[in-house]
Amino acid sequence: MDEDKISRLKAIADLRDSGILSEAEFQDQKTKIMKESVTPNYTQQSYGANQQYTGQGDAPVDDSIKILFYILSFLIPIAGIIIGIIYHSKPEPWHKEFGKKCLQLALFAIIFGFVMSMLFFGVMFASL
Repeated sequence: MDEDKISRLKAIADLRDSGILSEAEFQDQKTKIMKESVTPNYTQQSYGANQQYTGQGDAPVDDSIKILFYILSFLIPIAGIIIGIIYHSKPEPWHKEFGKKCLQLALFAIIFGFVMSMLFFGVMFASL
């Protein structure tokens, strides 16, 4: 017996105990509730090559798109920050992880660019 039936039976039992329902009305309602059958809606999933993501929310990002966005995040850090924020704000955990990696790559690219420019200017001014 499921939780819904139990709660409805308790509700009509309380109504009977308080005097709102007579014993005959209680028995009538009880038999109606007990006769209701809950048939689960099971569907067999077809297993094939063209299977698509059918879960809740957006599908995970394709691996080739991930690699493209990772390269873009490193080469153009502002694009990586935008992509990272967009994907990190989505509720699915695989999107959050992907967005976090894009943000990390963009931050690494910014720091790497800063360090390389400091080395370049340091070498340039040291040679003067």
